[in-house]
Amino acid sequence: MEKLNQIKSDKPWYHGSPKKLTKLRAGSTVTQQFEIARIFSHKPTVVVGNGTKWKHTGPFTKGFVYRLVGPVGKKDIEIVPNSTMSPGDEWNIRREFKLELIAETTVNPAELLTKQELKEMVKRGEIEKNIVDTIIQKQQY
Repeated sequence: MEKLNQIKSDKPWYHGSPKKLTKLRAGSTVTQQFEIARIFSHKPTVVVGNGTKWKHTGPFTKGFVYRLVGPVGKKDIEIVPNSTMSPGDEWNIRREFKLELIAETTVNPAELLTKQELKEMVKRGEIEKNIVDTIIQKQQY
């Protein structure tokens, strides 16, 4: 219940996706942080950040950020289990919502994790090598 108190009822809720959508299904992830939705519009496998600066793996170069239409109450959301995001940044919705497209996004190359950064994450035990190998293969780094 403590984390539910971190939501701001007067702030919009966002969802990022590489797909064009009109509705968002129950169980989907939402945030009140536009930048997080923008990053997730590229469907990254890995996201690292400090709340203001983010890096990720892509792979989609184009994406879309949506705003949920209608009020979102505490009964409509739940904490994402085992989230690695900061508390209050990532939620699942419990019911379907209509969406309004508010932005088309493109990847900022400076935000992409480099091959070297990914390898360093493996050395530090932050990510498994097989995941990095798959990312590097998909991204053709």
